[in-house]
Order: sequence, then C-alpha cells, then structure tokens
Amino acid sequence: MSTQLSVNVKTDIEKELPKIIEFNFEPLKKELAATLEKYDGMVVTKEGIKDAKSTRADLNRFKKSLNDTRIAIGKEWSKPYDKFKTQVDELISMVDQPAAAIDNQIKAFDEAEREDKRAAITKFYTQNVKELQDVLPLERIWDDKWLNKTVTLNSATDQLYNHIDAVRKDLKTIDTMEIEHKDYLRSAYLRTLHLGDAMDERRKYEEEQKALKKSQEPPAPAPEPPAPMQQAAQFPPEMDTPPAPLPETSKDICLNVLGTTAAMRRDLKTVFIKYGYEYGKNYFIGGIPHGAQ
Repeated sequence: MSTQLSVNVKTDIEKELPKIIEFNFEPLKKELAATLEKYDGMVVTKEGIKDAKSTRADLNRFKKSLNDTRIAIGKEWSKPYDKFKTQVDELISMVDQPAAAIDNQIKAFDEAEREDKRAAITKFYTQNVKELQDVLPLERIWDDKWLNKTVTLNSATDQLYNHIDAVRKDLKTIDTMEIEHKDYLRSAYLRTLHLGDAMDERRKYEEEQKALKKSQEPPAPAPEPPAPMQQAAQFPPEMDTPPAPLPETSKDICLNVLGTTAAMRRDLKTVFIKYGYEYGKNYFIGGIPHGAQ
C-alpha cells in the first residue's frame, strides 16, 4: 500500500470517561449490614413462616434492584464503545476481502515453488538411485522438511544422496557376508533400512529355526532295561579242577549258602555234582538248618 492508513481516535478516553462511578456505597453498606444483623441465626418456625417468606421477598427484591442498576449503568457505559466496535468491524471487513485474495495468490506462488523443488529433488533421486530403485522408492526416504524455504535445494539433495549411499553400502556389506539366512537378513534390512536392527532380526530367526528343527527330531529310543544279573557261584582258583578224593577217615563238612536265587541254586547244584559233592536244600529254624533236600 502506497498510503499509510491509521486510526486517529479524537476522544480523550481518560478525560471523557469517569475514573469511578460514584454512588452511596459506604452508607448503604453500613445500613444493609445493620438490617441483615437481625436475621443472623434466625430460626423459622411454623408460626413465623409467613413473616419469613415476607423477609425473603424483601431481600430478593433489594438484590434484584442492585443488579438491575449495575446492568443499566453497564449499558450506558458501553454505548460509545459498542458504536466504536461496530465501526471498526466494518473497516476490518473492507480489508478482509482484498487481503484474502492476495493471500491466496501468495500461497499459490509458494506452492508452485514447493512443487518445482519437489520435481528437482525427484530428478536428483532418479539420477542417483539407479539399481536400487526397485528396493528403495523415494517415499521410503522422503522428508517433507526438504520443501521448506529454510532448507536449500543443495542441502536437500545432499541429505537424499547420503540416504541412498548408505543403503547401497549396507547391501554390499550383506552380499559379502558368508552366513546362513543371508536372504532373510537382506529382506529384514530392506524393511528397516537399519543394518544393526536387521542383524538382530536375523539372529532371532536363526535361533527360532534351530529350536524348530530340534523340536521336529524324533525322540531318542529309551534305553533297554539291563538283563537281570545271575550271580554264579564263586570258588577259589584252586577248585577249578576236581579236588582229590578225601580219605575215608575225613570229616563231613556242610556248606550252607544263604539268600540264594533260583538261578544261583541251579548253578550251585551243577558245580556240586560236577565235583562230587552232595547238594541239598535246607530251611532254617532259629538259625539251625533242618530238612536237607
């Protein structure tokens, strides 16, 4: 605007408006306090209900009178302000229409600049993404702040290039790794675009696969119970050959073997008969053998 417009208020507000609205506040307050004092602690009885209602009406009537006076003074007080406000609002509405039209055009111009900047960034992306275009679409690394006026085009394209270059280097690193589940690692990286996070995901996946494989293995066969031990009768080495026959004058010796099993008794019988000894089964009463069989 070539002409500087300004509001010139000719009324001296401080001079024209009273500093205070005077009325009989102090005397009225004193008189009201004296009047209300007699109602302090008042008890309403059945006989005095009529007087209580009359007193309540008088108090409410005085209260309404006070409030009506305040409202009337407020209206008179605000009349010049209300007129002033109406006139100012009319002037503001006159300004709003052309200001809005200019604002819309400025916004359209700014949006056109943003779109030109977006196109330049997109072109830079296409020139540099190359073999990564299928796995790294521009939307994955786009930052809306690049379109702000505070961010230059060079700064935006530098940030974009750093994103592309970092992904390219990370994928080459993955390709050179000699590890299991490399395809899973690559897939995780393309999902997160963070090599450390992708490595963690691959490690967890590998542990899950090992656990799954182990759970699918057939259970090991249960060990067979050991065969019952048959304790053979043990004789000193010198008895491996039949002993020489005892002289007729030798004494009889009775060998008692206690706590034997059926298998042991069979083996003892075989050995005894082999070496010419008598074999028989006894039962014991009070520790004394009886009844050789």
